[in-house]
Amino acid sequence: MIKINFTVEADVDGSVHEFDMGDMVINIDGAEVSSKGQVPSQSMMIFIAITDLLDGLRSFLIRKKNGFEFIGSDSSFRLRFTRVKKGRIRLTHANINYDGIDETELKNEVLKAAEDFFGQFDGNVQGRGAATGDLSSAIRDFKSII
Repeated sequence: MIKINFTVEADVDGSVHEFDMGDMVINIDGAEVSSKGQVPSQSMMIFIAITDLLDGLRSFLIRKKNGFEFIGSDSSFRLRFTRVKKGRIRLTHANINYDGIDETELKNEVLKAAEDFFGQFDGNVQGRGAATGDLSSAIRDFKSII
C-alpha cells in the first residue's frame, strides 16, 4: 500500500506563494520516504516539484520507459522509479529499494495527493502565475492515463 502527502511551508501570515518550499512524504507498506526534516534540508519548491513528478511519471508510464528519476526543485531529494515486471514499480530513495508497488495504485495515489494538495488552496495562491498554471495542467494531463 502506498500513501503520498505533499505539504507547503506557508508564510508567517499563513499565505502561500507558488514558489514556496514544501515537502513530500511517501509511505510504502509502513516504511517512510520523506524530504521533511532532513539535514541538510531537502524541502523543494513544491508546486514545481509536483508538476515535475506528474509530468515525469506520466511520460515514464505511457512510454514504457525503464526508469524515471525525480529530483525535487531546488533540492537534493531524489526518487528513482524503475519497472521490475509488468505492472510493478520499484521506488529507490537513498539507495534503499521499495519493490513491488502496483502501477495502478501508484498512479491513483499520486493523482489523489496532487489534487488534494492543489485543491486545499482553492485558487488562493499569492502571485498565482506560471507555476500554479503548470501544476493545474499537469494534473489534467495525468488524469488522461488513469
